[in-house]
Amino acid sequence: SGGESGGEASPKRRRGSGSEASAGGAAEPLCGDVSFSHSEHCRHIWGLELDDVNVKLLSELEAKEGKDIGEIVMDVLREQAEEAGKFDLERIRSLISLESRQYVQRFEASPHDSFLDPILSEFLFGPAFAREAPETSGESLLKSYDKPAIFEALSHKPAEYWTALLKSEFVEKPRATLVGIPSKKTSDQLQSEETARVEAQRQALASAEPTLDSKTIIAGASSALPEDHARTKLQATKWVHSSEFKSLLDQHAFEVEVAEAANGMDAPESVLKSIQQPDMKNIQLISKETANIHTNPNAKIQIDMVGQAQMVDIRLLYQVDFEKVPLDTLQTLPLFVELAFELPLRKSRLGAAMTAQETVTKCTNLFNTKSCSFSVGMRGRFGLGFFGTNALVFVAKVEKARAEEALAFLCRIKEDSQFTEEKLKTGVNRLLNAIPEQKRDGQALCATGFSALAYREMEVGTNGEKKLLPPPQKFFSWPWLNAYLTNIKNAASSSAAFTDVLNALNGLTAQITQLAVQIGGDLADRDRLHALFANSSDLFEGHTAVTCWRTFALEQATILQPEDVKGSTTIRGVMIPCASIESNFLRISMRTDILDFKHPDYVALVTATECFTMLEASFWRKIRGRGLAYGYGLSLSPMNGLLEFYLSKTANPVEAWEEAKKIIDDYTNTLFGGSPDVVDETIALNAAKSGLVFGLVSEVESVPDVLTSSFFDLMARKPKDHFQQFTKTLEQVTPAAVRRVTEKYILPLFASRPGDVKSDADALAGIQSHPVLSLACPANQSEATGKALRDAGFKVLELSVEQLETVGADLQGWPKLQDQVRRC
Repeated sequence: SGGESGGEASPKRRRGSGSEASAGGAAEPLCGDVSFSHSEHCRHIWGLELDDVNVKLLSELEAKEGKDIGEIVMDVLREQAEEAGKFDLERIRSLISLESRQYVQRFEASPHDSFLDPILSEFLFGPAFAREAPETSGESLLKSYDKPAIFEALSHKPAEYWTALLKSEFVEKPRATLVGIPSKKTSDQLQSEETARVEAQRQALASAEPTLDSKTIIAGASSALPEDHARTKLQATKWVHSSEFKSLLDQHAFEVEVAEAANGMDAPESVLKSIQQPDMKNIQLISKETANIHTNPNAKIQIDMVGQAQMVDIRLLYQVDFEKVPLDTLQTLPLFVELAFELPLRKSRLGAAMTAQETVTKCTNLFNTKSCSFSVGMRGRFGLGFFGTNALVFVAKVEKARAEEALAFLCRIKEDSQFTEEKLKTGVNRLLNAIPEQKRDGQALCATGFSALAYREMEVGTNGEKKLLPPPQKFFSWPWLNAYLTNIKNAASSSAAFTDVLNALNGLTAQITQLAVQIGGDLADRDRLHALFANSSDLFEGHTAVTCWRTFALEQATILQPEDVKGSTTIRGVMIPCASIESNFLRISMRTDILDFKHPDYVALVTATECFTMLEASFWRKIRGRGLAYGYGLSLSPMNGLLEFYLSKTANPVEAWEEAKKIIDDYTNTLFGGSPDVVDETIALNAAKSGLVFGLVSEVESVPDVLTSSFFDLMARKPKDHFQQFTKTLEQVTPAAVRRVTEKYILPLFASRPGDVKSDADALAGIQSHPVLSLACPANQSEATGKALRDAGFKVLELSVEQLETVGADLQGWPKLQDQVRRC
């Protein structure tokens, strides 16, 4: 199938997610992607998956061919296996070369895992660890470590070898085809049946006679408790002397209560005290050298070098000027990002013309990994990263001997890419095929609801000619793209609307000319890399260097401003019922004044969030441990100032939120009063500090990690001595500092405030927005969930998935929704 690196060169990919010319012109892609899997159990199981399939097109294709999709896929395999002369030997050798390079890359990135994985595999499946192992049993293990030799041998295999392998392992082996087709009708029916089943069970249990007396239950439950758990035993004694339980439900409820009390106990202090706070002086970091080249007028250049780096990281960042690039052109960015490495290249000063197939082959042969995105750390197709939200970003990892060649070809991808009618249709259909999954994904719906509340229009232009533009997050949101791409798809190829989009795509890169380059490599290549960039004016011709790295924008989530809404203790937001999900996804966000890593409260607040969320801490035991939610979090992002509480896969989001709120309230009200039920605060604080240091070190534990983190630190505007300053400040964080930032920032997030605060102004000190909520919930629970939210004090606007899509498709939809939420 070729995977990501194979691009459209794969025969299956060309038939499925690519596009092949047909008698009627460009064929519509059947699916969004083709993927491959391999499982090793008692036998090898190979899998081929078509993802994001166009259901309508699938039905039409099966009807036309007179066979099911499994047979149609097998036809592609049979065609390749029948004759060696038809097999693409050049391509398979290209992929073998890529695998060999990526194998070396994995060893550099994670040497521990790379050494351990073959040992585990040998232990499970190989002869080396067998009880009656032959004398040569170790040879298979040694061979597994010499994969470059295996790849080298495979690269010389003739076409007959591959066709025979394809025939024996795929064509002639038994197979099963599974087709999953989404159905709103079926989803609604399943939810309706589940609601009826739960209600019937509730009624049956409520009317059932108890089968056990209370004393029997008490004796069994109490015997399971530790001897020193006096409080729960006292409570159990009170139950013994109370009246008999009235129903079986009461019996179960008490059993659950006792079990929760036992499971919710704090870890023994002896265990916690054994965890020593790490000595920062003993941490030895991988050394790195950074240089900036100021002699090139066409690009701002930074080189990060680490000794013995085996690969080179190349990043090109083209800054987008929203004032100069027309709105119609900005809207085409998702299409360019989707197909950047699959387009034909025009003839230019940078090289000869290339077909799309030649571009894909060149990328496979040259790059170990590659990506194109708008923003840094782009979160999938339908979301932006935290950094560089005004940048078109190209990233590649290559062998250091081919750094110059890779840099030149990345520049070609940006400069010479050319959209054709066929490629435009391919991009449109591929993105449209991926959108339905977003409508069925609770996490994606929750994120989309948050985006609609969080991002405001951008004001661009001079004082005399100011205008408002949608935020860049809008152009990558699935509701907007669904409407935008559907209009393109429905337009005739000869229409003005279709031609305008095609022209905008082909003119896009010419309007993005401000450039910054970051490269990471080996110290031994210092002189060569410096010379490369000092003399690369021809390569970057037509561009100008960005004035400063800080001109690359950070994500700005404004949410609801304090002056927008009166009252400091109300959480407003949206609830999105969806028939295809079975659990809830919740996100409550608030903007603080911590907008950089030097803020005096930053380290203390990060420490406070770790105190609540670390393993075996309060959230772990009382939210996840009690089954209130599978996932939870409390985090701070200094890039945009957001403090967020989130829950994933929760059956009862309000109960889980109330438990979290209670934990926070109890922490500030009782911990520092010396409650006997709370572990010593110093011990918990030291454990949190250890976790933070471990996380910080894990980000720079290998050579590739150092090169990557250097770039991310640059984009996030971290100080150059961030690690040293963070650890130094962390050592000085006290329990009093944790309590202060908890009261100042975390309490308002939970619509609460310390008792000694007299005014809203005091309660919102350091807070730049009101908390907002985005919740995706099962449709059959929306009425009960909405009532629970209102009873808990939330003010929530309910939006169906269809309404959310309508809001997102409107250019002014997000501002209108924000205004509705302010007034709800």
